[in-house]
Amino acid sequence: MDMTKLKKGFEWVQRQWQKTAAVLRELHLDVSKEVYGLVTKRLAQAIVALFLILAALAVGPDALKKARGWLDPNQQLQPRQIRGWVTDEHTKAPLSGVRVTIVDRLEPIVFTDEQGLFLLRFQIHPDSATVELSFSKQGYLDRSKRHPIPLDAALSDTLQFFTMQASPSG
Repeated sequence: MDMTKLKKGFEWVQRQWQKTAAVLRELHLDVSKEVYGLVTKRLAQAIVALFLILAALAVGPDALKKARGWLDPNQQLQPRQIRGWVTDEHTKAPLSGVRVTIVDRLEPIVFTDEQGLFLLRFQIHPDSATVELSFSKQGYLDRSKRHPIPLDAALSDTLQFFTMQASPSG
């Protein structure tokens, strides 16, 4: 494959991205920020993957084999979990029914139990050092917190503590 074909392929990808971005902007009012951000992120990853394929084909088949790990992000995902306890910031009472998610992901979604405890299981790329957790409950201010991911899966079983602040009345 010569560089002209590679350039044409990349230009096609750019045009498709621009069309998709325009449609997403039009639909933005009907789509939550979380979903909009996730779709945008996934499209960007797909474009990068396509560009890597085109570049690898231009360089040769050996480069394509080396790029395989980048092209298949699920190949290297590792299971992790976060156990946590959510309490009211002022009263220190456990909060049940708190929605706990990872920012920019549709799944997993868990809720705290009667004691304010949750267990969030997820898959993550080994190069990721943190995830951003999101906490929400009616009557409380939404909260997000960046949380470190232990390199060893056994260490991710430690109980983590989180607090939420009640919404101001009135």
